[in-house]
Amino acid sequence: MQRLRLAEKAKAVGQSALATLGTIVTPDTLLRWYRNLVAAKYDGSKQRGPGRPPTKQDITELIVRMASENPTWGYTRLRGALHNLGHDVARNTVKNTLLAHGLEPAPERGRHTSWHTFIKSYLGAIAGADFFTVEVLRGFGLVRYYVFFVIDIATRRVHIAGITSQPCEAWMTQIARNLTDCVDGFLMRTRYLSLVRDPLYTCMFRGMLKDAGVKIVRLPA
Repeated sequence: MQRLRLAEKAKAVGQSALATLGTIVTPDTLLRWYRNLVAAKYDGSKQRGPGRPPTKQDITELIVRMASENPTWGYTRLRGALHNLGHDVARNTVKNTLLAHGLEPAPERGRHTSWHTFIKSYLGAIAGADFFTVEVLRGFGLVRYYVFFVIDIATRRVHIAGITSQPCEAWMTQIARNLTDCVDGFLMRTRYLSLVRDPLYTCMFRGMLKDAGVKIVRLPA
């Protein structure tokens, strides 16, 4: 408990100020205790099992190549072809591998443009967006803040669209309004915005983007 209090105080003071103070342990040690405090709060390793081992890289590459060269083959047929080559791969492994590489299931795979081709075709008119979180020490403990950012795929320029501890529909609506502003909106010249599935992307948020001529596309799982 004493180490916890020292870590919280040290974070509030900052490393530069700590260097001027006489402390029992070094400033680096105090700040390491704070990082350990943050890590311990969100450590879910005890609830997780060992998990399934990852698919070998050569098998993954073979699955992707076979699926790309045979767009009409479904998961079961791909699994059978792999079995004929001496590789015993589960059907779900084939499915998850294709999804991870942006390959749709048959027969859509042969009809639609691949994600890689889509990106190349619309480079300069497509952006991506997502959230990341930051832990901030407040007077009553650690608070998780959500940072919503947008990145221009062509230039890799990143724009921080908003930061809040409680994301909600009203906040997301204002974000959409700012991003599509006709004077200085970050998405002013964007035609496509790639997003993962998240309930925060409400109908109002998506509607405002659509009205501004920005179409939402889903990132591959």
